[in-house]
Amino acid sequence: MMAPTEQCATPARKMSIAMPWARRSEWPDAEHRRWRSRVCPSPNKVKIDGSLNVAKRLTRSGVVDAAGNSNDVISFNCYHIDPSAACEAYAATGKPSVIGEFSFRGADSGLPNTNGARPVVATQAERAAGFRHYVTSALRQRTVVGYRWFEHPDQPAAGRFDGENSNFGTVTIDDHIYKELTQTMMLLNGEAEDLHTEAAYAIA
Repeated sequence: MMAPTEQCATPARKMSIAMPWARRSEWPDAEHRRWRSRVCPSPNKVKIDGSLNVAKRLTRSGVVDAAGNSNDVISFNCYHIDPSAACEAYAATGKPSVIGEFSFRGADSGLPNTNGARPVVATQAERAAGFRHYVTSALRQRTVVGYRWFEHPDQPAAGRFDGENSNFGTVTIDDHIYKELTQTMMLLNGEAEDLHTEAAYAIA
């Protein structure tokens, strides 16, 4: 199985190298640095004006530690009840971070919820409360600059292509809105900038 492609933009082209997961999981910090230096020998020279180098879904500690030297933003998924510990760990890179995926599944949705990332809560009201707690905790982290809910529609009860069959949606598979969740999302997203600014001043 091949890893997602790591890309480095150059004025003339994009250089692209794919590495097996097994090898990447074994890289020490020094090896990752050597590999990145071959792909992007001079980040200041190859970066296109106005572009961002984003490290996507990094999980291995040695790779994460090195990624801050050659990327502008670190992206990671976190399906915990509270993202604080993960956010603090990724903050060690010294770069802004984006939570690429998080979600809560409701046991009252009528879906199996037997295949898919955790957590599962009892009701839709608890999904909404989980969203509020999660995002508020993330916004207290000065380095977090974004977050993304997974996903818009529920998955089919029979399972999607990989078997996931969970209540991840903001709407059902028939496009009926989960009102408690989406109302909470709208309210909190409207408060997000102020909450993040307040947290940054409190830390400073």
